[in-house]
Amino acid sequence: MVAREARSVPGVIETLSAGFESINRMLWILAFPIGIDLLLWAAPRLSVARLISRLFDGYMRLLTMVEGEATGFDVRWIEQQRLAADGLREGLEDGNLLGTVARTMASIPSIHPDQLMAANQTERVIELVSLRDAVGAFVLLQLVGLFIGAVYYGLIAQQVRDGRLDPSTIVGRATRYWLSMLGFIALLFGLTLGVGLPVGVVIAVLTLVSPLLGAVVGQAVGLVVVLAYVASLIYLFFLVDAIVVSEVGPIRAALSSVRVVHRNFWPALGLLVLLFVISAGMGIIWNGLGRQPFGLVVGIVGNAYVMSGLIAASMLFYRHRAANLS
Repeated sequence: MVAREARSVPGVIETLSAGFESINRMLWILAFPIGIDLLLWAAPRLSVARLISRLFDGYMRLLTMVEGEATGFDVRWIEQQRLAADGLREGLEDGNLLGTVARTMASIPSIHPDQLMAANQTERVIELVSLRDAVGAFVLLQLVGLFIGAVYYGLIAQQVRDGRLDPSTIVGRATRYWLSMLGFIALLFGLTLGVGLPVGVVIAVLTLVSPLLGAVVGQAVGLVVVLAYVASLIYLFFLVDAIVVSEVGPIRAALSSVRVVHRNFWPALGLLVLLFVISAGMGIIWNGLGRQPFGLVVGIVGNAYVMSGLIAASMLFYRHRAANLS
């Protein structure tokens, strides 16, 4: 029986094909990513240039004050901080806070937020000059973007899971998905804070006692963080799929994703790499087309279709493997 179940699970290529077949039955779903791209392309810019300028001017003055009493290694470190701050400042001042709506945990696939906002020729700019306004706008856009993403992913999940759509129930379900995603973000933030603060204090104390020992421990901790980040990218790859397909909370969704990847590591890794290669390769094509207005329109529609198909394929992969775990 186990052998028959294993043979009944579609392979990666079959799953990709089935994902696009699911999207072909609901092509109207492309309105979500197309709408987000058009918003970034044509809507007024949300600028924080003045606020960023004030914040970095204050930071530079602080570095200058510290530099006056520094020698040796400290001077070089301060200069590195100044160069890094200059680069970060340039990128942030030219940014559009509206792009935050397309950068959430369950992001609706955008052709390339930065490219679209660069192609936006509107002279309408909304300047956010206070830190409170900027933070409030960022949080609001994150919440709105995450909810729209929950609706979008939830509709695809209905087609993948049930083979049919029932839009009348999607608002209630999307609200649950949205709360589950927020719950996971809160758990992740709490875990990061709970572990990061004590570790940071230990490294700071060790640095005061022995700068060399503090540097060695800091590098070791940095390596562990990088490895943990890579492992989480792999083992939590199906987290959102678990939330919208299995309709479970954040903890069960994380455990389900880990179990699916653990039991199907090489197929899951193969799917992850294939999805990355396809999306990156198509991104290069869309980037080339986007140099002209007509090409940008073609890229927006093409990206919406390809990425929606890949999302559906990921859900199908998870659904078949999760069913075999029970």
